[in-house]
Amino acid sequence: MIKTFLVSISTLLIVANAKGQKQVSFGLKAGVNFATVQNYFTDNKFKVGVNAGLFSKFRFSKNFAFQPELFYSQKGTKYGTSIGDRTLSLTYFSLPLLGQYLPTQKLSVSAGPELNFRLGTPTAYRTFDLTIVAGVSYWIKRLGIDLRYDHGFNNLIELEALDENGYETGQKKTFGSNRVLQLSLMYTLTKGN
Repeated sequence: MIKTFLVSISTLLIVANAKGQKQVSFGLKAGVNFATVQNYFTDNKFKVGVNAGLFSKFRFSKNFAFQPELFYSQKGTKYGTSIGDRTLSLTYFSLPLLGQYLPTQKLSVSAGPELNFRLGTPTAYRTFDLTIVAGVSYWIKRLGIDLRYDHGFNNLIELEALDENGYETGQKKTFGSNRVLQLSLMYTLTKGN
């Protein structure tokens, strides 16, 4: 699945260059995630994780651009139980597809869907998560700082429902969705942002 998306991004980059886009830039990003899982436990706390990867930006006009990204992202949550604090760690390859409005050369406002593919062994946690991202970036020459909120809609956990005696009912119980505040530094490898 990830191979398909990499091929898709590569094709998109080649087509954009062939069509003579006004401006195409590529870069690196890395930062920190402050993540939690809503509706998981009542005593959730933020889990700190990292994000790192690549981005490209296709500038269609002075004020509008499209920015696909591909990066590694650590999400999850910390929560309290009767036997102490626990950590739920969920790791993803994330593919945001962001539309951008650029009111000035230095400022951009982004929003769009993000496709998240969980890494690791199969468990009760779903392997795909669809989220919506909204954020803002500020650029000084080739260096940018990006702040965004990532709001998950999918239920992450799927377990067998149990009756009052602890027996499986044959029905699934789903709950929990990602919530992430992400702060990243971005660096363009080509001129222009």
